[in-house]
Amino acid sequence: HYNLGVLAAAQGQLGAAEAAYRAAVRARPDFGEAHNNLALILRSTNRASEAVPHLQTAAKALPGSADVHNNLGEVLQQTGHAGEAREEFQRALALDPRHPDARRNLDAIARR
Repeated sequence: HYNLGVLAAAQGQLGAAEAAYRAAVRARPDFGEAHNNLALILRSTNRASEAVPHLQTAAKALPGSADVHNNLGEVLQQTGHAGEAREEFQRALALDPRHPDARRNLDAIARR
């Protein structure tokens, strides 16, 4: 299911990708990559609040992933949780001090 989701997303078939990622997380509730990718689909279809729990699950399953923490920070910021977003960007930078998106996102919060 996960691989079908990756393929569908690459082809711009977001509905099919979402369905495949949902099937993947039903089959393996701790599948961090599937939760992360599902959350990215949800965010790209203007459902950021639905993406938060999937990214929280992904962050628990993949605690060493700077990308997941950055994605979670972006969604938290989008949903009005700037303080929590800052913490996630800081976690991402602690894991990868050169993560360009996390640095840019943290700098943007600091400028506000």
